Amino acid sequence: MAMNLHHLAVFHAVAELGSVSAAARVMHISQPAVSRELKALEDRLSVRLFERRPRGMRLTEAGALLEDFATRIFTLERGAESAVRDFLGVRTGSLEIGASHTLGTYLLPRWIAVFARRYPDIHVALDVENTAAVARGVREYRYAFGFIEGPAPEDGLEVVTLAEDEVVPVVAGSDALAQRPPETAQALADVPVLLREEGSGTRLVLERNFHKRGLQLRCVGQINSAEALLRAVEAGAGVAWLSRVGVAEQLASGRLVQLPAHGLHVRRQLRLVRLRERYLSPAADAFVKLCLAQPPEMAGEVTAATARMDVLRCTP
Repeated sequence: MAMNLHHLAVFHAVAELGSVSAAARVMHISQPAVSRELKALEDRLSVRLFERRPRGMRLTEAGALLEDFATRIFTLERGAESAVRDFLGVRTGSLEIGASHTLGTYLLPRWIAVFARRYPDIHVALDVENTAAVARGVREYRYAFGFIEGPAPEDGLEVVTLAEDEVVPVVAGSDALAQRPPETAQALADVPVLLREEGSGTRLVLERNFHKRGLQLRCVGQINSAEALLRAVEAGAGVAWLSRVGVAEQLASGRLVQLPAHGLHVRRQLRLVRLRERYLSPAADAFVKLCLAQPPEMAGEVTAATARMDVLRCTP
């Protein structure tokens, strides 16, 4: 008898979320129902899949093996469903997009607003995560495409560069460093800084640039949100390297001051990424064309020309 896919879906939810209660909430069923589904699957396979602990569930070796297959099965399921929905066309439907923090906070809202006026019956959902999480979401078919900053992924993703952004060191206008900034690159590197989390495109580009100069960042804390990091610096928490487009208003008003970089010019590419083997739906294709037609208004020339658009075209 074939494996019950509903049993497998419940198992997958518990494995991802780590508890029966969390899986029950997500799947909108009772906790006893989740437990019954797990037992039925274990009985079907004649193997124990979880170790029950007071603080949650832990996969056994057999459970980890099954979870690997379950992840691939449900990733394919999402891909199949997405491919069928693509036939709905550009007038109705939904579009799921992932974007890293700078793009998701400062640029995507403008593009989404323009798109919504043109296609009011298409629901656009935007998730703002770090670069690594966005790339993973694209690979797992959760996003039609993603917008990232920093180094391009090398694992089967098609990449189109939209523009170039600069990351600059900033401090609150009231901070002593605003009046007496570091006078050398080494002195700047010695200043304690707040950073984004591991996996952030901004942090990766920054660390690589410092390493090339034989310098090391002196991290005293990390914040996993570009906007929260900006607010912390505004409040006097210290120095951070932030996107110039993200701090333009604060620099103009004097709330933040840009410190001399002393040759540490940190630039990163703003990119659109998608799966090579995935066709773009008409809605996704329309959104991409809008982004290429209305490039980011920031330092750097847009390099994604109309000639590149055939890479992203919906081709059955």
